[in-house]
Amino acid sequence: MKIGIEEIDKIIEKDRVVGFRFQDRKLMKIMYHRALVESAPVNLILLGERCRILEPYLLLSFSRILGKSLDGIKVKRAFKREDVFPAIESMYGNLIIVNPYVYGNVYDSLMRRREGKT
Repeated sequence: MKIGIEEIDKIIEKDRVVGFRFQDRKLMKIMYHRALVESAPVNLILLGERCRILEPYLLLSFSRILGKSLDGIKVKRAFKREDVFPAIESMYGNLIIVNPYVYGNVYDSLMRRREGKT
């Protein structure tokens, strides 16, 4: 998976799991939209019923700027905490999880269950 920022890509290239935490929601939105385009084909899971931060026009803008296709971006929603693990289990390959509400201390469990998948 790539972010498209050389310095960050070098740091994360060997890691199987990488997490980012943002104070600035605008920066978070820009970063994961760019990562989606750079990493396509990729899977995206949006957590929470009010997670309305996926912007098709921003994806299209990055697609045009970077000269990359949006083909292969698959999106799933997980509305409740109980929906998160089945959504992850159903997807293989690169996975981006957007969790603007930070469902407690879910990340350790997520990473253990994702172990062994690419």
